[in-house]
Amino acid sequence: MDQKRIRYVIPSYQRPKQLQAKTLNFLKHHKIPNEDISIVLRSDDEHLSEYQALGNGYLFHITSSEKESEILITILQNILMKDNLL
Repeated sequence: MDQKRIRYVIPSYQRPKQLQAKTLNFLKHHKIPNEDISIVLRSDDEHLSEYQALGNGYLFHITSSEKESEILITILQNILMKDNLL
C-alpha cells in the first residue's frame, strides 16, 4: 500500500529558538523527515541566520513582507492540497 507523504508548512518570525525547541523537536520526535518541512521566513527578520543554521534538509522560503508570507503560505497549501499532500 502506498503511503502519502505529509508536508508541513511552518511560518515563523523572530522566534528561531522556540521553533527549534518546540515545533521542530516535536516533528523530529515523530520521525518527520526534514525534507517534508517548509519554513516560511521574512527577509527583515533579524534572526534569519539563526534559522538557516537549524539544520540540513529543511526547505526555507524567504519573503519580503508579512503579506508576501501570507500569499506564499496560501499558494503552498493550495499546491499541497491539489496533490493530496496536505
